Amino acid sequence: MPQPVCTGCRSKDLEWHEFSGRASLASFTCISAAPASMVNRGYGRSNPYCAAIVALEEGPRVSALVVGVDGNNPQDIKTGMPLILDTSDLDPENPSLTFRPT
Repeated sequence: MPQPVCTGCRSKDLEWHEFSGRASLASFTCISAAPASMVNRGYGRSNPYCAAIVALEEGPRVSALVVGVDGNNPQDIKTGMPLILDTSDLDPENPSLTFRPT
């Protein structure tokens, strides 16, 4: 959802910008104490999910879910790894950005 004003200068003169969907992993954590929305998607103590800060190719950083990684083996998840936007499992009830390794 777009913001009504620029958080930097408070201008209401905004425009849409389309991003490429390419990114890299800036920071992450694997979470096993999942909220109900994530438990409904199959995550929990035996299947932790990876919550991350993702650096978009164009510069901004966003909070996102990283799929296609094993939350039980965080040593295999590396900061800096290339990611791509993944919309294959978009939940309309709880929309969130989701990326996967390229």
